[in-house]
Amino acid sequence: MIGSTTKPFTAYTLLSMAEEGKVDINKSVGCYIKDLSPILSNVTASQLLSHTAGLKEDSGDYEKDKWDVESGLEEYIRTLNDSSFFTDPGEIFSYSNTGFSLIGYLAQTVGGKPYPDAVDERILKPVGMNNSTFYLETAVTHPMSMGHIGNASINVTVYRPFEEDVPEWPAGYLFSNVNYMGRFATALMNNGTLDGKQVLSSRVINEMSTPHTPLYSYYPDGSYGYGLILHNYRGVDVVEHGGNLEGFSCVFKMVPEHKFALIILDNGADRNMPNSTKKAFELMLPLKSEVQPKPMETNESEMIRYVGNYSMEQNQNPQPENITSVTIKDNKLMIKTKDREVALEKVGKDQFTQTIPENPEPMHIRFMPSKDGRIKYLHTGFRAFPKIES
Repeated sequence: MIGSTTKPFTAYTLLSMAEEGKVDINKSVGCYIKDLSPILSNVTASQLLSHTAGLKEDSGDYEKDKWDVESGLEEYIRTLNDSSFFTDPGEIFSYSNTGFSLIGYLAQTVGGKPYPDAVDERILKPVGMNNSTFYLETAVTHPMSMGHIGNASINVTVYRPFEEDVPEWPAGYLFSNVNYMGRFATALMNNGTLDGKQVLSSRVINEMSTPHTPLYSYYPDGSYGYGLILHNYRGVDVVEHGGNLEGFSCVFKMVPEHKFALIILDNGADRNMPNSTKKAFELMLPLKSEVQPKPMETNESEMIRYVGNYSMEQNQNPQPENITSVTIKDNKLMIKTKDREVALEKVGKDQFTQTIPENPEPMHIRFMPSKDGRIKYLHTGFRAFPKIES
């Protein structure tokens, strides 16, 4: 299972339909999907593809494994409403699986066939990804890895049962393997050409890999295209999209200028192999010397500006696990989530880094002010969390 690396497949599928005139990605989705709530009806496919629709993560009525394979995607979309938003559409980039579920259903609606069949017809078969599938019943008829959970401090065990999360198929549930993903990467880096044939649209690939919104955090100077992350790493332009699920991880990075791709599939959760990735890039690419940002001084009055609780759950009493807190401790700015508390180091205006043991490189976060200068969002891990006003 390749997790969120499914998103480029979903994006390509809808954009290829747009190329054929079946859908206009700049029109409201309500033009194509009827009986949606007012705000949901007015978002555009472009906003959904670029994660700027303002949707929360995993919105709506959400219980895994309760959804029927044939009707579950539509039934889930019908549970979404105006409370599924944490901010106005178009205001800020914030990664949302829910948005890509809606993209998948839009493709299903305008294409007139089930979402998995549309992906199969427009990408999997042309690229030769013959046994890649969304259907668990099909996947288990082939030799298949078993997902694992746990780490050095927890017993590693097989993850059971296998997830079949139909509402999030378009966001992250494609079964594939490293050879098939290599074919997909080759086609993307060669403007849709593979084995001497034009198998994908060069125009659609260009649209996917064009910057549409800043990322703000994680890769602070990076951008999001449509289903692809774009950033510069030590002098080379990287196009990528990773994936994580319970039991599985996927690294999918391309450097088109050098016709280089790195693909790592791991049957363990949250194992993005950062050291292996870094070493592979150093061995294969003409990288510039690594330069870490120098920490800057932060005075107490400046730190106070950032202190507070942040959550997407603004209009209800958020549960503690849904709150990220920023505090001052021992004259240091600290960020606390349900998992850990880490010190922040300032590296620029409203920009900070945090260092966690499992990642060899600092994680970038940013505080986003409103027009009056007060902090409105904490942006971390590709997501925007509004400040809770006391």
